[in-house]
Amino acid sequence: MAEQQLNFRFSSPQLSSTFFSVMDRNLSDDPSDIIKDVKIISSVKERSDNKALISLAVQNFDTPDDIDTKSYVFNISYTAEFVWKDNINKEQIDSFLAVSAPALLLSYIRNTLSNLTASAKLSILDLPFYDFRENENKK
Repeated sequence: MAEQQLNFRFSSPQLSSTFFSVMDRNLSDDPSDIIKDVKIISSVKERSDNKALISLAVQNFDTPDDIDTKSYVFNISYTAEFVWKDNINKEQIDSFLAVSAPALLLSYIRNTLSNLTASAKLSILDLPFYDFRENENKK
């Protein structure tokens, strides 16, 4: 496993976009209520032989109608470039890009969202771990 990790490198993840708005402080901001509506979207923005640009977005609403029912809404996206060596087979690359790359980006989003909720004087939302292996099985 450690050898496989040495075959992949990534650029410092960057915040691609962020939207955070407190809507109604009278509605529940309990993390267990908020987390029920969280959606995680991973996408490959660009891909070539030895690198890919991966983006991960986390949000708690889909449409403008959803916004009225929430104490706060957010959409946070991070992106990083992942590079790998020539000697890695396609199956390993696909698995890494579907599972490990988004998991790494989620750790950055988790920190950003935690800071935003704390700064807004809301109950701090610490995103739980997410099993990205489901993404791998959707191929």
